[in-house]
Amino acid sequence: MITLSYRDPRQEQPLATQQDYASALARFARASHILMGLTAMKSKETHLTELHELQTQRELAISRQQRRTVAKAVANANGRADGMGTPGKLETEDVILLMEMAGWRCLYCGQPDRPKLGLRGVMSIDHVIPFIAGGDNLLSNVVPCCYSCNARKRHSDLDSALERLGVDAERFMARWNVLRGKLGLEPITLSDVLGATYRPKRSK
Repeated sequence: MITLSYRDPRQEQPLATQQDYASALARFARASHILMGLTAMKSKETHLTELHELQTQRELAISRQQRRTVAKAVANANGRADGMGTPGKLETEDVILLMEMAGWRCLYCGQPDRPKLGLRGVMSIDHVIPFIAGGDNLLSNVVPCCYSCNARKRHSDLDSALERLGVDAERFMARWNVLRGKLGLEPITLSDVLGATYRPKRSK
């Protein structure tokens, strides 16, 4: 006797449908997770791009301000040199290169250029050997100098100025020669500049 088995497809269909549904949910969850990750990544990239653009704009603004400051300092130095018959003439681009090679820091105290602080935070230039002491108006006699050090140094000879500023002479000369080397200038010794002195007359 042959026994025939019969399977009702309607009894198996719900099970298959549940499996498909669970699989679909899993795929949807993975796709949603990936989509959320991509969205978050895109948002992060957009945020970083905006920050980069703001930083670039800030750097450009500071650079323009620094350029104006340097150009003004160069014009002032050239004007004083012409008036005193001092040899040499500075170029703005050369002095900007000098500033960049020094990291926009004062060669005396190391203070960085901080234009947001106003005049006292702006980096300018100083002639190591003053005009009145026989110094020339050439890049080889110029160093970056902050407002405070420039005001305190004034027309003093280098040894007196360094003592007043509390700067070690040998260390200053080492920094200066490193800067000079970056600019392709010959090194200089402390004795080369200490001989150039200015002794103001005392009023009676």
